[in-house]
Amino acid sequence: MDYVTFPNLEPFSELTHGMFSRLGGASKPPYHESNFRLDSNDDPAAVRETYRRAGMALGFSESRLVAGKQVHGNEVRVVGKADAGIFWRERPLCDGFVTNVKNLPLGVFGADCQPILLYDPVTSAIGAVHAGWRGTVAQIVTEAVQTMQTEYGSCAEHLRVAIGPHIHSCCYEVSEDVASQLGQIGPYVSLSSCVEQELKSLGVREENVHISPICTRCEHTRFWSHRAVAGGERGVCLAVIMLKEERK
Repeated sequence: MDYVTFPNLEPFSELTHGMFSRLGGASKPPYHESNFRLDSNDDPAAVRETYRRAGMALGFSESRLVAGKQVHGNEVRVVGKADAGIFWRERPLCDGFVTNVKNLPLGVFGADCQPILLYDPVTSAIGAVHAGWRGTVAQIVTEAVQTMQTEYGSCAEHLRVAIGPHIHSCCYEVSEDVASQLGQIGPYVSLSSCVEQELKSLGVREENVHISPICTRCEHTRFWSHRAVAGGERGVCLAVIMLKEERK
């Protein structure tokens, strides 16, 4: 399984994290090779096998995955032990999760949208959010940070935030209306710059934010890109973050 990790999260031994590409899974064309999208026309057995391989590669149990059916909103849910495996039971309609429970993998999906992973090394709390342009405008990252502050006592200055591979301004052409809602001059805009400014306004330190240089549209043979397939059949990539169980 092919995946990337992020340098600002790598030093922390209690964390497992990464974003999987479209390489190394069990799916056949047009979903080859790694497709994490349950509501596609892909073979369900192949999709589940890809999840199993991902868990083996990164060190999490796919059966315990917490993820949802993303709706491009700004709802962030607090999850705990009882929510382990909720992805396979009901797929809640939301775009973000936070927890301080160990061995509870949080997942979000992307195929041009931003997968954003958050970690507080002081309170041992984590979060995962999905942010396309609508979620960015709706400030889902603010919702995640404020929820971590309320639930776990997190301080913004302690947070590490990683924005995974997504479509960059070199390829992200939008309407004048969308550009205006993002506070930018189009037609080409940057989602991550909006999030970066949002994080700065919340008190997150610039040096604690990592923005992946990978553009999913440019590297569509490695990462799924909605724009690259131009309305055709496609899968999604999976980003995961988890607090490891303490070794006894």
